Parts: sequence; structure tokens; C-alpha cells
Amino acid sequence: MTNTVETTLLENISNPAALFVFPTDVAASRWADHLLRLLRGGTIPMEKFTAWDTFKHNSISSKVKNKKSVPAVLRKMFVSALIHENAELCSSGGKPVFESLIRAEWAAQANSHVNWLTGILPQLGIWLRQIKEITTADDRDLFTLTERYKQFLDKYDLFEPAWETPPFEDTGKECFIFFSESLTDFSEYQELLEKSSHVRIINPEITEAKEKNRELFFYTNSRSEITEAALYIQALHDNENLSWDSICISIPDTEYYGPYLIRELENRNIPYIRQSGAPLASYRAGKFFAALASCASQDYSFASLTELLLNPHLPWKHEREIQNLIDFGIKNNCISSWSEEEEDKKAWINVWEDAFTDPYGSIQPNTRKFFSELKTHANAMYNAPTFAEIRKQYFIFRGKFFDMDKVLSETDTIFSRCISELMYLTEIEKAFPDLNITDPYMFFTGYLEEISYLAQQLSSGVAILPYRTAAPAPFDCHIILGASQAALTAVFTPLVFLPGSKREKLGLFERDASKTFITLHQYNSRLPAAFFCSEITFTGYAIPHSLLDAPSKPKQRYDDDPQLAGKFAPDLYRAETVFYSSLLGSLPDRIHKNQKRGFEEWWSRRKGTADTGSVLSKDHPLLHMIRKRFSGKDELKDQLSVSSSSLAPYFECHHKWIFERVLKLENVEI
Repeated sequence: MTNTVETTLLENISNPAALFVFPTDVAASRWADHLLRLLRGGTIPMEKFTAWDTFKHNSISSKVKNKKSVPAVLRKMFVSALIHENAELCSSGGKPVFESLIRAEWAAQANSHVNWLTGILPQLGIWLRQIKEITTADDRDLFTLTERYKQFLDKYDLFEPAWETPPFEDTGKECFIFFSESLTDFSEYQELLEKSSHVRIINPEITEAKEKNRELFFYTNSRSEITEAALYIQALHDNENLSWDSICISIPDTEYYGPYLIRELENRNIPYIRQSGAPLASYRAGKFFAALASCASQDYSFASLTELLLNPHLPWKHEREIQNLIDFGIKNNCISSWSEEEEDKKAWINVWEDAFTDPYGSIQPNTRKFFSELKTHANAMYNAPTFAEIRKQYFIFRGKFFDMDKVLSETDTIFSRCISELMYLTEIEKAFPDLNITDPYMFFTGYLEEISYLAQQLSSGVAILPYRTAAPAPFDCHIILGASQAALTAVFTPLVFLPGSKREKLGLFERDASKTFITLHQYNSRLPAAFFCSEITFTGYAIPHSLLDAPSKPKQRYDDDPQLAGKFAPDLYRAETVFYSSLLGSLPDRIHKNQKRGFEEWWSRRKGTADTGSVLSKDHPLLHMIRKRFSGKDELKDQLSVSSSSLAPYFECHHKWIFERVLKLENVEI
């Protein structure tokens, strides 16, 4: 039985004028694949499937043919230059650009306002249409910001897409817009689109069965939640014969859940593909630029220097000098630099240079030379006045300190992407010479935190998608992790930068779309959508979303429940744990490849220890030290007495216990 969306696609795919508009590119692509399955093969023209933002942009472009859309990073550059201008006016006693949004006394430290004001720019078009009169200082500043931005756009023949109202003119296409309730800005164009004869808005009919098309699993903690979610996915593949790529995992809280989920899937040999990227600055290689900035800005404190030099993803040439420098810093307590005041004069003392003049222990000349050259070249990059100069200094630094012949492929790729983005900034810098970026290097590092990168996926597997992105896409089963009240709440707030009372005066109200996204996950899941949540998460306590009708008490495990037989695959790692604990039973019928490899390596080491006679002899000096340290009193002289606190490091690592408790080695750490 087909649903409303499937019926619409099947009835209109052969219409040459049909255009199907979905909320995201992911949804458009998945629905095109889904239609091919419904048609049982054949071909369909992909140009018939498009995303909402592309649909709007194409309509706007027909209205402003002689202008180009403003690049996103250019907004940030414009605001950065405007804040710098405001700071200079305040310091010289002139009339500032802003009076209320940025107070005069804080103008010199207002770089933290850049991202906030940049986010306001696209919304100012709506604000200008809604505002009736300018009455407050904030209104005056917003009006000034709008006018200055408009002048900038006009000067360079640019347009702000969010300011334009798409004409949605009849171009001969019959447009079908799906899942409009999940679009944040659809209400702005709803009246215009509903009056158009060539546009049809398709809102799927949510039947009572679809309203209940879900399962909920409420756990005591997130580790149990993620473990059983993996077992649930394994059971879908084994018991329901679902292909891996027909299953979707949605994570509202990607930052905390993501790494644990990835580890769980890899441990259980469940293939996956990430369909959303991570910021370039979050990759280990991408952290190089921010780490260098920390070194230069903190004058090479021990913490910032070790973060830069001990990054294993960076192909350093001078590994011996690096280790010698770190050892020297530990011995000489090179924690951070400081300032001294002598005869009413302040002098800044670099902690490393000071230690080099009167060191505790010796310092190799090559090590001191390495630090001096590192500081010189890092400062040259950090203090570069333009993006072009940053690029030049980067390649000088790379040639001096990196061995690119031994670079990891991922590191090389990330470096290349970062430098490509730097080249892009350089081109914009040349095209807009009157934009004064006061701190290009910090602008660049901040920019890397906003640019997402996703490595090319060469295999197929379970799709991992952001929660809202996945909702309008069809899958055999939608699985949602971290389904708490906070994570699943979706509120669309127009002109969010205004106070609530002011939005109400303008007739703008919040819209709670939480139910919309929950329902869409259920609607677009052939099997019941599975919602997983836990009481104790990685960031604190949580409660399941109120619309999910969760039980009052969480469980540690669900796979032990006989009523849920078949819902979860056997937990082979749990069986392994039981086996190792008891050593009485037998191994499970089957094990993961990871388990097999781990067991074989453990057994070979255990066997090797017994065969090679490497067990300590009775007269071994280490055993003498253990007896001396832990032997009992006279009546118990043949027995060892060890406290629970002493055994604590043993259970972490037996080598650590020997080093700390027997050999009394000191762990020197700053």
C-alpha cells in the first residue's frame, strides 16, 4: 500500500514538467532511489528531484540576473571589518557605528560579536519589512547595520538571498513541495505558493497506524543505550534481512554520542557511512593551525607547545629535538612566560629563553636552535597581515619542520583542504580590498571551525545522519539515539535575535515543530521507528521526550526480556565477558572477527610466556622487592599483604602497579 508521497511520485514521474522539491538534498536523493525500487528498475531523470534551498535560489536568481549571491564567508568579513571600524571610531572620539549593540567601552574587545552579528545579517531583510518604526537604540543600530550591509552589497553587485522574496514565477514546471512543515522558513512564502497555480504542497496524511509506528527503549545510561542500539541494528540485518544501507541512525547530540556509536559499530563489524561532515578544525591534522595560534598567543607555554609538538598526526622532522625540548621543559618547570617590573619598566620574560640562560641540566645546541626557529616561523605565520602571507609562511614552515614523505594520507588530505580554504579567502581578499581584516590568522582558524569536511565514502553501510536531516528521508528503519526532551525539541523562532516581547509586537511567534520531526521519522520508516534514550547521558541527566510515552523507570538491558526475543542480536562480547569471568563454560557459537583476533593474540602471548620460560624465578630481584614491600608480619611472613587502595592501580595496569608500588618510580607530569 503506497502512501501520499509515493502516490504523487508514481503519478507524476512521467510528466516532463514535474519538479519534486524536498527539504534536503539527502531526502531528494533517497526518494529518487526509493522511486526506482517502486518502479522495479529503469531510469529516472535526477534533475526532477531538488532541495528546497536550491529551488528558492534558482527562483531568486531569475529575479536578480545581474548580481551574484553573497558568499557566506564574505558576510563574516564584512562584519569583522565593521567592528574594527567601530573600535577605531570609539578610540579616536568619533561617532561610533554602534551605540547599543556594542557599547563604546567594550568596542576594542568586540571581536566576540562577529559570529552573532554575522548570523543576524540574513534576517535583517525580514526585520526591515516587519518593523513599523525605529524607537530604541537597538533599532537604530540594526537599521545602521542594514544600511551599511545594503551599501556594501550594491557596491559589488551582490545580493543577499535571504532578503529577496522568490517570485516563484511559472517557468513551465509543475512543482510538488513535500514535507513543508519541516522547513524553517516556509511560512514566509506559504501564502505566495498556495496562490500559485503551478505549485502543489504535499503534506502526507498521518494515519493512526503511523502515529504509533515506533518502539521506545529507555535505559539507565547511554553506554547501555548505544550497545543495545547496535544489537538492534544487527538483528534487523540478521532477522529481518534488511540491507545495511536501508537503515538510518539519527543522532541529535552528535558531539557526544558520535565517537561512542562509531566505536560500537566497528567493534561489532557493522558497516556504516557518515553522511554529514565534521569541521576541518576538529580533525587531528586540522588542529595544527589552532595549536600554532595557541603557542604564539601564549608565548609558548608548556601546555600549548606540547599540544602542537606531540600531535601524532603531524609529520615532524625533528623528533629527537622535540623529545629533548619536552624533557628540558619538564626538568626546568617551563610552564608559562611572565612579566617583570623593574625601575618602573615592564619586561616580558619568555620562560624557555630564561631557562636556556641558566638551565637545570644541559641542553643540546640543536634542541635550542629548533625552539628558536620554531618560534620565529610560527610567529611569522601567526602575525601575517594578509591571507596570502599566511599561505606563504605556511609553506615555509612546512618545508622547514615537516617531512611530507611520511605524512599520513588523511593528514595530507586535511592539510590540502585547509590550504584550499585559505586560497579561497585569499581570492576574496583580492576581490574586496577595502575589507580590513585586523587578525587574518585568527579569522582563518575560526573559519576552519565552520567548514565541514566529509571524506569520500567508498563502501555502503548504515547511514548516520543528523536528526532533522534524516526525518524526511525514506528508510526501512529509522533509529534515533539520545531521544531526550532537550534533544528532540525543535522550535522555529523568527528573528531570534530580538527579545520575545518585541517579536510578539511584530506579530511573530515561535512554532514548536518537535512533533513534526518525530512523526516524519515514523512516517518515513517502513518498519517501526526505534527511539533510544537514557536517564544518564554523557552530559548529565535527561528524560525521554514527552511525545514518546516512555515508561517511568529505565532498564539496564532489554535483550533479557523474553517478550522482546528477536529484537536484539546475541551480545557476543557479553558472552565473552561471562566466559572469561567464569572460565567454566564454553565459547559462544560464533564470535566477531575482532574477538577472534584478540583471543588468538592473547592465547599466543599466554602460550609464549609458558613455553619460553619467561616466568620469574624464585630468586628474581623483582620478587625479592615485592616480598620486602608487601610481606606480612612474623606470623604471616610467607604471605603477602596488599590493601585495596594499593591494588587500585594494578587493576588499571599491572605494569603501572609495579612501577608505582614496587619500584617507586615517580610519574613526572606537569
